[in-house]
Amino acid sequence: MRAQDFVTEALSTVRLGPQLFAPHPKELGNKDSSIVAETFALKPRARRWTSSAKQTANGITSAWVKWALENMPGWIGNEGILFDVAPSTKILAINSDRDAVSAAAQYGVEIKNIMDLFQKMPWQAIARDYDAVHYDGTNRSNDMYMSSWDVESTAWFDTAGLTNPRRVSIDRLGPKPTAQPTEKKPRFMPRRRR
Repeated sequence: MRAQDFVTEALSTVRLGPQLFAPHPKELGNKDSSIVAETFALKPRARRWTSSAKQTANGITSAWVKWALENMPGWIGNEGILFDVAPSTKILAINSDRDAVSAAAQYGVEIKNIMDLFQKMPWQAIARDYDAVHYDGTNRSNDMYMSSWDVESTAWFDTAGLTNPRRVSIDRLGPKPTAQPTEKKPRFMPRRRR
């Protein structure tokens, strides 16, 4: 797919509800756990990654927690940190490859094809103008570049907008399965002889 096939659109921001930071269990008590030292080729360098929190009967969960429990269960502990998001926080929404191309163009980066995003996405420039970047995860199967953001998540460049931190229990059990009605199997009836 060529970037020229995309129409550059205006960038949009999003407001978020409570966010869950679910660090690796070894990092929960670490004062430096807010800084992610790695720079992923497809993702921005962020001070913190969160995902939108959802209350369950067993604690708090998020799209990230569900993904990690299924794919990397050792990455999720029993506790996380729940934050509120200050209304004044400026969060850029990038929910598709089209949005990523528009963001790159806004910052003067010429994208000739989607593959260019893998090397030229201007995350540092975006970080100067926005507190965070949010991906809603709804378009993942249709995108090449943004599909690397496995699930709904937010990369925080400036964590000042994350307020009211509190430790919470992570729901490691998931939803309780609902009882499935048992299907009555037809009894075998021998054929009558004529």
